[in-house]
Amino acid sequence: MAEEHLYFHVGYDRWGDDAVWPTIRDTYFKDIPRPFRKFITGQIRKPVVTSFHQMGIGRFNPQERLARAEPDLKAIADLLTGPFLFGEKPTAADACVAPQLAGMMSTPVATLLGDRVRGDKVLVDYVARVAEATL
Repeated sequence: MAEEHLYFHVGYDRWGDDAVWPTIRDTYFKDIPRPFRKFITGQIRKPVVTSFHQMGIGRFNPQERLARAEPDLKAIADLLTGPFLFGEKPTAADACVAPQLAGMMSTPVATLLGDRVRGDKVLVDYVARVAEATL
């Protein structure tokens, strides 16, 4: 669920959303001299955005993408009857799911998906527990 679905929502928010892309570009690629950065990163971004369109996720508007992610987010929250997905100790599942949620929360420009996760205390607390457990 997280690696095969939610991952692409995070990716699209960062690479496909024109409102987010300038911040991502200038953060990820800050070492490229400014006069060349827009051109070079445009060449990098174009096939990424094309791939999102080809796989389908790039064909949805932000509200539709959020609606597609919502069942996964709800399923994760519903599984959290204990501190971790499957009990009292973190497992490989937590190591896969929590970073995806953390990525949604840390997108440097507000997105519907990021706002949704940041607004869910169960998910926010879960991400913090997993981060603390891995220290």
